This record gives sequence, structure tokens and C-alpha cells, in this order.
Amino acid sequence: MIPFNHDTDFLALDFDGVIADSIEECLVMGYNAFALHNKNYKPINHLSELDSNIISEVKKLRNFIRSGQDYVYIFKALNLAVQIKDQADFDEFTSKYQDDHDLYFELFYHMRAKLSESDPEAWAKLSPLYSGIQAFLSSFPKERLYIVTTKKIEYASIILKLNRIVLPAEHMCRATGEIPKQTILSQLVDRLDVQPVNFHFIDDQVDTLVKVKPTGVQCYMAEWGYNNQDQICQARAYEIPVLSLTTFLNGF
Repeated sequence: MIPFNHDTDFLALDFDGVIADSIEECLVMGYNAFALHNKNYKPINHLSELDSNIISEVKKLRNFIRSGQDYVYIFKALNLAVQIKDQADFDEFTSKYQDDHDLYFELFYHMRAKLSESDPEAWAKLSPLYSGIQAFLSSFPKERLYIVTTKKIEYASIILKLNRIVLPAEHMCRATGEIPKQTILSQLVDRLDVQPVNFHFIDDQVDTLVKVKPTGVQCYMAEWGYNNQDQICQARAYEIPVLSLTTFLNGF
């Protein structure tokens, strides 16, 4: 791991699984989106309203999520009693039901917009910041800090503002299928006219980090995020450092 130099280096963070623990918010929105599509299910306000066995299963499947509609697919998989053991299984399942993609996307973001607009504070409380992150972000030099996430910037901004953290708009970058994180990071390196080695990126998803690594940006895996032991071992096999939350907070 190359030490971070506050005089020369830049830091980019993923949002969900690195800054905020959004699993309850995402799964509640995903469940309610599925319930909206399947009238036999009733919407919930908190994940604790579900059976503990279901909560355990959905948290395991969270490790394979790539975008919002995938949370709806989680509940479809459970409803169909489909066994999903790894990322390949999950990707095969979503591909099998690709025709549902646009509908699930629309339903998921409809449920998120509905609650975030009607009661933004209650909605944001479903995505608390990880311990120590608020103090870290508050004290870190804002001119050297970026967020690169698949989450819509408007939603990430609501959560940050309610935690008394504001970043310049140009420091909040949303990745999409058309403009993935590796492209955004390469563009930031060029725009800031820095060497890739002076740009550090932390994400909790190994497949994302593997794609970013060829850019030359310094990649790290957030062990405190949404991943499992197999994914952590995969990161190490690609020589991607795995950080604990304590190591991260003390090392940057």
C-alpha cells in the first residue's frame, strides 16, 4: 500500500459500502418495489419487519449487487426459491429475467424518490454513515476528495448534507453503464493533471476494482463494505490491498 500524501494525492471513494451503510435503505426500497409489482406482498418501513431468515439471505445476496434494480431481483430470486451462491449465479439469474430490468429499475427508483421527497430525514436515517466516516469526511481536504458512485448524486448529496458534509458538485461523480468508474477516474486523473499513482480509489466491490486497476490508479478494497471472504481473497489475488475501516481512517 502506497502511503497517502496530503500535499500531492487525491482520494476517491465509492458511496454505498464505503461511506454509508445503505443496506437497509436499499433492501427496503427493493422489497417495496417488488411488493408494488406483486400485490400479494405488503410494503414495509424497516427491514426488521421481515422474517430474520429472509434478512439473512438478502444480506448475503447484497454482495452481488451492481445497480438499484438488482435489489428487486434479490426478492424475485427468494420468491422463486432460486439458489444463488456467487456472482456468476446472480448475473445468470438477472440475465434470465432481463425483460424485467427496466420495470425493476423504474419501480426501485420510484420508491426511493417517494420516501426521499416526502421525508428526507427518515429516508437518510436508513443509510447511516459508517463509524468514524463523518469525522473523516469533515476534516479531509475537500479539494482532494471525490466521490465516484453508481448512486444518483442527488441521493448521495441528501445523505451527506444531513450529516453536515458538503462537497463541490464537480467532486460528486456518477458512474453508469455507459460511463463506468474506470472511465471517470481516468478522466479525473487527466483533468487534474496528476500521475495515476497519486490518485487513490476505495471501493467495496472486487469486480469494479479489477476493472479500475489497469488505469494505474491506486486501488483498495473496503473490507467493511458489501463483500464476502471469496471476494476478499480475489482482491488479494489481484494484489489489491484490503483495508479495514480502522486502517483506512488512520491511513488517510
